[in-house]
Amino acid sequence: MKTLLSAALLTAMVGGTLSAQNDSLMFTVLAKSGPEFTLSGSSGTQLGILESQDVAIVRPNPAAGFSAEKFASEKNWQTLMGDGNGDALYYELPLFENIDAILALHPTGTDPKIRDIFLSPSVPVGVPCGRAIMPGDVAAIRPSGTIDFFITGPQIASALGMPDPANVDAIMKDGRGNICLSFEEDEFLLGGAVLLEDGGIAIIPNGAITYNADCTVNSVVAGSGFPLMFEPLVDAHVANSNYANPFGFMPGSIEDVDGLTEDPNGGSFNVVWAGVGYNIPNLWFTGEATPGAVISTAGGGTIAVMNGSPLGSVIASTGPHVGLMPQPVGVGSLNGLHRVIGPYCRFILDSPNVDLSAGPALTSLDWGGADPFANVLFFVRIPPRFGCFVANSTPVAPICFPEQMNVLSTGIILASDAAGFGSLPLGPAGGTGVPAIIQAITNKPALGGIGWSAPLTFEF
Repeated sequence: MKTLLSAALLTAMVGGTLSAQNDSLMFTVLAKSGPEFTLSGSSGTQLGILESQDVAIVRPNPAAGFSAEKFASEKNWQTLMGDGNGDALYYELPLFENIDAILALHPTGTDPKIRDIFLSPSVPVGVPCGRAIMPGDVAAIRPSGTIDFFITGPQIASALGMPDPANVDAIMKDGRGNICLSFEEDEFLLGGAVLLEDGGIAIIPNGAITYNADCTVNSVVAGSGFPLMFEPLVDAHVANSNYANPFGFMPGSIEDVDGLTEDPNGGSFNVVWAGVGYNIPNLWFTGEATPGAVISTAGGGTIAVMNGSPLGSVIASTGPHVGLMPQPVGVGSLNGLHRVIGPYCRFILDSPNVDLSAGPALTSLDWGGADPFANVLFFVRIPPRFGCFVANSTPVAPICFPEQMNVLSTGIILASDAAGFGSLPLGPAGGTGVPAIIQAITNKPALGGIGWSAPLTFEF
């Protein structure tokens, strides 16, 4: 049973302290017209390609160049989830289809790990194997494939007076414990009395939420939520910001809210619902009509600023303001937002193709997030293959990925390049029916020791 969290302790835990220095922005991408690309190119590795199932992170710095980089890949999620549909294969395509919303919960003073990321998928995941995450749920994949919920679709539906759970397209919890969210489609709230457009934002106020000690939601008061901002008001904030899209046009609208997080620069605004006044911290949002940028509610609508760097442009938001590569078709919109305070560790494995079960093919094992020129030692585990299997793990020092996937043998040591990336060509290989979980370690002296990578699994 989870311990309940008092309201007095809430602000002392996750999200309880605002700081405008050395912040980072974690996000997903919509990738409707194809993948997005990191501004750095990530040394030509797979880590430079961002799909709708990946999570990226960027630390803006107006005094130097900066780039978004991949924090968690679809292949990492595949390994953590295990076989979710009972077919005895680790790789399911697509696992989430899209990650529509993200939220990271971690104690103040610690950096977020992949296990701390709560996400909302656009399609059901893990249903046949009893590890279900449904659209509308906001959940994290814990060790041994256990699913932990920040909030469930039925809880959201109850709080907002909806007949059924709906696909959550954006979510945030501010430092006061309010939960703000938006939906993929227009939804009727409060027993059908109110229509909230997909470009609008709803709120479940903190007084209507009982939190567990880990800041997940224990219960909500039925019918307590309400529309925070209808779509025309969100549109007005976009127009007031003078945001310009990748082609230099000012859309003056949002179309669909895709991401939400609290504005680290402080400030608030007031709303009144059913005769009751609420003071709400300023928030950031993104949407389909604001690609390449983040908008703040501050001042009635401004381009968001992180670490003194604007996250968009009044001339053309082509991508570099959020660390993405400009594209001829225009950069896409950010599809999930979460602010990260202070240092973080990003050490990740990825590959252009891990499913080699159909026969021999060429691929590579790529890594990123190591220190410049640092050595990386790889480990291999050959796990069993049966329906609904998920790899177990053993806790290690909480640097980077805080678990060892119970590896059986060590492999080669390779050196990273000047940017901390590397790539090992593989193949032609495959068609053997043997899965292999790959994990790596590298020294991270600035963070206090050896860091383990997020794992991935090849289907050979």
